[in-house]
Amino acid sequence: MVRPNVTTESFSNNGLFPRRRLHVSDKTVDTPAKAIPVSKRRDDDPELSDESTGVNEIYRTVDAQQLREERQGESDAIRSSLQRAVNKTNDGELNVVFLAFEETRALQQVEAEFIIDLLGTYSDVLVTPLQYKLARAVETDDEAETVPYQEYRTGVNTFIDTARKLQPEALIMGTVSPRLSWENVQDLMGVYERQEIYAYCLNMDRLKATSKRQVSVIEPMMRNIARRGIEEDVLFYGINLSAGSNDAELGMAPAADLAALGLGLDIIGECHVPPRRPPETFDDEEEETVTFELFDETSFARREVLLADLPQELPADSSFDPEYVVKEGAQSKQKRRRLEKLVNAELMGQAATHLQSEIESGTAFQSVTSKRGVRPQTATAYQTVRDGFDDGQNQSGLDDFI
Repeated sequence: MVRPNVTTESFSNNGLFPRRRLHVSDKTVDTPAKAIPVSKRRDDDPELSDESTGVNEIYRTVDAQQLREERQGESDAIRSSLQRAVNKTNDGELNVVFLAFEETRALQQVEAEFIIDLLGTYSDVLVTPLQYKLARAVETDDEAETVPYQEYRTGVNTFIDTARKLQPEALIMGTVSPRLSWENVQDLMGVYERQEIYAYCLNMDRLKATSKRQVSVIEPMMRNIARRGIEEDVLFYGINLSAGSNDAELGMAPAADLAALGLGLDIIGECHVPPRRPPETFDDEEEETVTFELFDETSFARREVLLADLPQELPADSSFDPEYVVKEGAQSKQKRRRLEKLVNAELMGQAATHLQSEIESGTAFQSVTSKRGVRPQTATAYQTVRDGFDDGQNQSGLDDFI
């Protein structure tokens, strides 16, 4: 069993904003933090600001056939893509590789062994594969023993047991999907407690973390770790969070992903899961005007600006030359979306870093909830999770999901 080497310096007085310092080997990361989707980087892109770097996120989907071909030497597509991404990182930065397993069955032993070999080579953390298709197949009727969930749990145990044998000194991160039922999550947290797992990945599968339904799953998790007395020893990483949708009243889209930091999350990743709608609907989208989605720290929201206006709109703290972004972004929608990911990851990373000092000074909750893009429902979600956390600190072996 390897615990994260975490120093928790403080928690916010309201909501649940942790301030931590994570050490993995010779690498140090201060949280809250925003991960950089390093695969999106190109040679012509600038080096990002120090305030925004520290965690690199590398994401790839894999299926049984791809794993088999790679094991048998018939392909090197997985290794090559991971190596290309790692080549874009800098020394001293934490690299976290997420592999999304696309089968609707449990991970097999031979697959677990191969994935652990991959992660041991390219990642600083062994993250349990994201079994998002199995999670979607689970019925949400509080039945703990549905077949999809049994397969999900079996895959988790197979991965952890295999990792302990092959990489006994590695940090293991367990994954949890809010698409599972309450009963499933309760059972899964029990698995992680017995396996002595202290690092967790919330794979949101494009769900909004601050919504009432998702808070009803996250709150008992935070209560669980508080009841176990490990709240200062854990790490929570959120991936595939919904970025939020446009609010007509605000005229912008609240940054629901970054706002999830108030729910106890330490690192916010990217959303790699495409919208669940027919592919042909994407092809039909013709833009009358070319816009660029830009994160605004003062409001904790994203707003659409004309691409041509970016030189006047891009914050001075950005490392990107606005003229470069305009020139590249005008070439295609794909290039524009790539740059949106990187530009906003840097700006959100800076916002997360600024939040660190606000947690230390006790002003984080007030600062975040006063921003236009943080709606009253989000502030309520913060307090719901905090109430559960506080309740957990006063519990002793009680059921976390009552």
